[in-house]
Amino acid sequence: MKNVLKQIQSSIAILFEQTARLYAAGDAAGAKRAYQQWLTEHGDSPLAHAVYFNLGVLQAETNELPAAERSYRSALNHQPDFLQAAFNLGTTLEKQQRFVEALASWENLLALPDTVSGEKLDLLILALNGRGRLLEDLKRYSEAEAEFTRSLLLKPDQPNVIHHWLHLRQKQCNWPVLSELPGLTPEKMLGYASALSMLDLSDDPELQLKAAQRYVKEKVEPDLLPLANPTGYGHCKLRIGYLSSDFKLHAVSMLTVEMLELHDREHFEIYGFCWSQDDGSALRQRVLAALDIHVPIGHLSDAQAAQCIRDAEIDILVDLQGLTAGARINILARRPAPIQVAYLGFPGTSGMPFIDYTLSDRYVLPESALTHFSEQPLYLPEVFQVCDRQRPVGPTPTRASCGLPEDAFVFCAFNNNHKYTPELFTVWLNILRRTPNSMLWLLADNESVQPNLLAFCAQNDIAAERLVFAPRALPPDYLARYRIADLFLDCFPFNGGTTVNDALWMGLPVLTRSGRTFASRMAGSLLHNTGLEELVVENFEDYENLAVALATQPARLADIKSRLSAARENSELFSTAEQVRKIETMFCQIASYEPEKDMSAKKSSRTGEQTAAAATSTIAVTAPVQSDAKRFLHVGCGPQRKASTTRGFNSDDWIELRLDINEEVQPDIVGTMTDMSRVADASVDAIFSSHNIEHLFPHEVPLALQEFIRVLKADGFAVITCPDLKSVCALVAEDKLIEPAYQSAAGPIAPIDILYGHRPEIAMGNTYMAHRCGFTEKVLVSSLQAAGFATVISITRPESFDIWAVASKSPRSADEMRALAAVHFIK
Repeated sequence: MKNVLKQIQSSIAILFEQTARLYAAGDAAGAKRAYQQWLTEHGDSPLAHAVYFNLGVLQAETNELPAAERSYRSALNHQPDFLQAAFNLGTTLEKQQRFVEALASWENLLALPDTVSGEKLDLLILALNGRGRLLEDLKRYSEAEAEFTRSLLLKPDQPNVIHHWLHLRQKQCNWPVLSELPGLTPEKMLGYASALSMLDLSDDPELQLKAAQRYVKEKVEPDLLPLANPTGYGHCKLRIGYLSSDFKLHAVSMLTVEMLELHDREHFEIYGFCWSQDDGSALRQRVLAALDIHVPIGHLSDAQAAQCIRDAEIDILVDLQGLTAGARINILARRPAPIQVAYLGFPGTSGMPFIDYTLSDRYVLPESALTHFSEQPLYLPEVFQVCDRQRPVGPTPTRASCGLPEDAFVFCAFNNNHKYTPELFTVWLNILRRTPNSMLWLLADNESVQPNLLAFCAQNDIAAERLVFAPRALPPDYLARYRIADLFLDCFPFNGGTTVNDALWMGLPVLTRSGRTFASRMAGSLLHNTGLEELVVENFEDYENLAVALATQPARLADIKSRLSAARENSELFSTAEQVRKIETMFCQIASYEPEKDMSAKKSSRTGEQTAAAATSTIAVTAPVQSDAKRFLHVGCGPQRKASTTRGFNSDDWIELRLDINEEVQPDIVGTMTDMSRVADASVDAIFSSHNIEHLFPHEVPLALQEFIRVLKADGFAVITCPDLKSVCALVAEDKLIEPAYQSAAGPIAPIDILYGHRPEIAMGNTYMAHRCGFTEKVLVSSLQAAGFATVISITRPESFDIWAVASKSPRSADEMRALAAVHFIK
């Protein structure tokens, strides 16, 4: 018997070696045949379970899911306690959307005691996390939370599990959300919160930016090259692509459907790239009918989907998804369009460096908040939202049919439950306490919400019957409910977006609190636009007092409702056609598209010699400048923002002006430095020019510096950086011309790149990246002095191979120059 077993072990070793070679050579089919042949000959072997398992892995990798399922089941038939096979079987069943069976398969692993270690512990955690994720998808939130809790007790440091666990608690109103677990403090949990959860957890814009950037860092694939033609395509009609997984019965489609319908087809072609599930809704059919071209990309990988968008030559790609569930940011990371814009899907910064702009207004995204936004704002003149004036409304229900008393004052709050916080809910209960004949009408989005909120009421001595819970309803019936409520109570710090729009459209006043973040200012933006800014407060004390006042002063509330009714006809928010025209104007500006001109001539001008006139489109979308504000001119900035300049400029004391053309079109670095005719004499306080001057020919350097002198005020100064050829040549002397000297955001940089320009960009046709002259510290300082700068201070940074200089137009003391250097030389 021992000899037979030895022979089988030997044959398996040979089999595994053979299949490994076949797989490495790309012959997965040959490897599967080898496994199947061995099983035909040795199917009753005591080691057959291992062969079945390996065969199942190969079949799963080649998407033969039913075959992989059979192989894993055969492995378990031969060895019932084969835990890895049980886990893989569950994964295979989930991919076939057989969710209940997948959960059952993983249950076998849950019998493992929490004291296991090594591979068994890893499998137990995988099974708990797999079940938690699937139960969350099935909206069985309390069960999902229990699985994730056990997983975190076994292994606390799991960022992805923590952010799911937190959001589950938010959805269930299971407070406090940041509940301490062994090895996990609330502070540590907050550091792992997802970007979406952070909108509910904090009104701190810095925390929201960090959460978004953390997600992007974790999820974006490395070393992705941009696909889009940076010079554009010169289409006679501008091609706008909308990217979303929500072309269905979803809040984003509810807002945008009429915008899609009203786009000007004479000058725009509208594409929709979506991975939405067909929910059979009338809204989905309306969205698809509003598109000129609908391209489903759900079956494509991120790389294939990005190439599909690139092949369509989309001029502007509008991301309606952001960092919400189902996000596919690696499509955007490949930059399939030369210009990429965020809109509506995510009410905060995406943290994505490959998203150029965000459509907003000056209330929802004030200039003071731009330091915490990775995107540049495209400010719509009045309000950031569009809406659907054609949304169908059902018959008005009776209060009795909704479980509401006829004579009560009804506060309603129909935002998603995850937006509720204990601080906010305490204020709502205080309002009920101070208005005895009142009710709070809420949504109960899952089975855990109602008991959790009623328990909170009991803790605060509010009777359960003061709350009425409404089930989900189809949009027409949901809208009709607003007609029988008296006042909408908005959430904080994550305001309602679509829900507030719906309430106002239906004539229901909304009380909101505005804060510091985009998400906390959405409702305030809508109320200001409809002339109801008195319903916007800045703290919970005023929120509570105003709610009580409105509930007890019927004449005051009636006046507000009358003005809201008039706003339906004359406010920008509900003038959808006008809003669409203004959005289209923004699109034309950022794409340098001029509909009235012959587009073939435009295309020729893009590919021919660049001119100063072509270098000015983004000025139109920068912030208006107040006469008493300090202004710095950001020269040749491309995709860089104020936050990417220096510590000195990245403050509320400075307003950024940009002179570059649309940064996704070939940047006219030469034109914007040698001809600043659009900038008045002595009109700016400072200039920031980072790594531009080396792109000029030597004879153009004096012209550019003389332009700097001309536009600067008498006491103005310029901050200039460029490569340091002295430190680079030291590496060249060591024969390290093409060896990476340091790592940049664009990839490894070798001395040859510093001398002549970034090779990958130049190879892609971006010839503007070529370097045409060079500087040492001595040469740069002498050039600045020759141009007329009175005082210059400079440093070299050998570790970064660059030179930094501050050049003052007027004489300054050494102490003044050192003070300028202190805030501008170190980022």
